[in-house]
Amino acid sequence: MNPPSTPPFHALLATELRAAIRHPFTAYVAATTAAAVILFARAPRPLVIPQLFAEDGLWTSLLHTRGFWYAAFHGRPESDYCILGNILLLEAGRWWCALFHGGDPLELPRSCAWVSYLFYGAVFSLPVLLLRRRLPAAHLAALWLLACFMPLGIHDASYSGFEILGRISNIGFACLFAAFLLVWYRNTATPAPAALVAIDAGLLLCVTTNPLAAAVLPAAAWPALRDVRRGTRSVAAVARDPAVVSLFVLAAAGAGLCGLPNPWKIRPREPIPPLEVATVVELGVARNTLYPLLWPVYRHLSTGATLGALAVVAAAIHRWGLPRHRALYLGGAALLMATAAVLVVFRPELGIHICGYRGTFPDRYFYGQHLVGLALLAAFAADVGERLRERGWLRHLPVAALVALLVAAVVHEPPWHLAPSQCLRPEGRLFSLRAARAVEELRFVDHRLQADPAGRFVSIPNPEGTPKRIVLPRAPLERALRARGLDPARPGENAVLPAQALEPLAR
Repeated sequence: MNPPSTPPFHALLATELRAAIRHPFTAYVAATTAAAVILFARAPRPLVIPQLFAEDGLWTSLLHTRGFWYAAFHGRPESDYCILGNILLLEAGRWWCALFHGGDPLELPRSCAWVSYLFYGAVFSLPVLLLRRRLPAAHLAALWLLACFMPLGIHDASYSGFEILGRISNIGFACLFAAFLLVWYRNTATPAPAALVAIDAGLLLCVTTNPLAAAVLPAAAWPALRDVRRGTRSVAAVARDPAVVSLFVLAAAGAGLCGLPNPWKIRPREPIPPLEVATVVELGVARNTLYPLLWPVYRHLSTGATLGALAVVAAAIHRWGLPRHRALYLGGAALLMATAAVLVVFRPELGIHICGYRGTFPDRYFYGQHLVGLALLAAFAADVGERLRERGWLRHLPVAALVALLVAAVVHEPPWHLAPSQCLRPEGRLFSLRAARAVEELRFVDHRLQADPAGRFVSIPNPEGTPKRIVLPRAPLERALRARGLDPARPGENAVLPAQALEPLAR
């Protein structure tokens, strides 16, 4: 009998390629890349007008002068919590700059913008990786696209999206959504030990970036507590469960890294008048909870309409939601209630900005909650579709409703129409221009940010009205400026740059 012949190399290669293409992680990478492109198309301003916005500049300065761990644990002294995720992404921005731009400091803002787009794309694509066996493919696709096109006021005069897309300073709000998805997967799957470690490492990163994400962690203990309550497992057996042990390690590590945040330290310095009932309803219910569903009619809401809509949504979930998602709905509702309470108690000044259903600013405080709401909406649509599966064409109505909401979002802030806010080029805000002027004015400092003519760093003032400064290494910055036609060795000759010299710096 002849031995079986070995398949030719090209056949083996084709088999391996097909397996790689069908692998869930391949779909996740593709979705992440596509989402990053969509976000860039929606808000290209961080690349058109590169600058290290707000805390991005402050924390980058700490990275350069004091190092990674100091920046992670001392970047938010006013609120006493860790910002490990923010610092990791800013460090990734420095690696990107070194890899693609030869370490040119003037390209650092663009590098951080690309890292931000990819981060949000990776978070928005998590359902593709984690929920593929829990939601139908059509609902997953709708959830992914709805996250990519969630309205952010990009075409409004306030342009709230400026604070989110293309920035790293506010990525912590999206960590709330990532933690919610990770716990959902952890509770409904039986992950292998390696996958469990990866999940809990992701949860730890979420908690050490946004301490509010810790509100999700108790839900991870629900399966074990349920088994004890039902008597299916003893307390000793539960205590030996690797998932429970990993959860305790996660909680201990989070407490050790973050400590106990003091939210009272972030209260406004000026006394804020007590919030009226109407403002509390708008802040906690309309803006924090129901906005992903009601944003098309948000400007037409009132206190009564908001409370009525909340009652209708709760009744619909109670009537049409499937028992398999009951814990999901309860956990999501508890999370949204907790975030609403935090905003009302510790951020009452938000009522000044949003009172009266006038606009969406500031979106960043609600972005994570909106993403959680979208996930709950997709799960509810899947439940309704399951209940209507024997009703002919009616079973397609839930997906059609998600698609209609998606189309409305795309039309509301179309990526093919560049908003005027994305093209403004105020001279004072050009990062490279400010860096050149800082060198001309001999703004050199040491690692303690003290003025030093021989200092290794350059202190770059931010535009007027934004007191935070950006500190970058002097030697590479001077090389970058020299490559752009400005000789840092002769600052006096460049004290006043002519218009034709400013243009290459602005590009």
